[in-house]
Amino acid sequence: WPHGLQGAGNASVGAESLYEVMQSSGTDMADTVAVMMVKSPLATLQSWNTAFRDPEPCIKRSARTWDTPCTAMDMSWTEDGSRNYLQSLDVKSTMEIYNRYLKMYHDVVKEGKFKKAVFITYEDLVEAPADTVLSIANAMNWKPYGDIAVVEGMTTDGYPAPGRPLMVEEMKGRLWLPPAPPHTP
Repeated sequence: WPHGLQGAGNASVGAESLYEVMQSSGTDMADTVAVMMVKSPLATLQSWNTAFRDPEPCIKRSARTWDTPCTAMDMSWTEDGSRNYLQSLDVKSTMEIYNRYLKMYHDVVKEGKFKKAVFITYEDLVEAPADTVLSIANAMNWKPYGDIAVVEGMTTDGYPAPGRPLMVEEMKGRLWLPPAPPHTP
């Protein structure tokens, strides 16, 4: 589920709103494995800020304002799981949105309503893709047929992909952060 921290009409929030969407769509959570992928907080906020999406007043703004209150317009969902642009969510900061997502994911794991619920970090997927895919397969009780190969180069639709080596370098170099100013005594 890509969006949703609250259900229609603010009737439910966090994990409860997710459960309502799952139930209304006919999903048997007791027979469903939830795989939740997260990035480090700063990388997530930066990627939200640069993603190609509708202007979002809490997301599409300077990082210098991330610690100020805002109204998010893209954090709710309708009963069928679609985005609900008509409902807003007032938060104390952009970071609060990230924290609410993490709380929802932790609640999903803690409450045990899914057959299984696991966290996967984006950083692990980039740095150790085969091991991470095996972790997902294990959570889903899948048996891999042979070795897992990391494919580099073009995407399946023929577009050049930045590739795993670049992503590893970006994570190591923290290129999503501006360089620190030089120290002056």
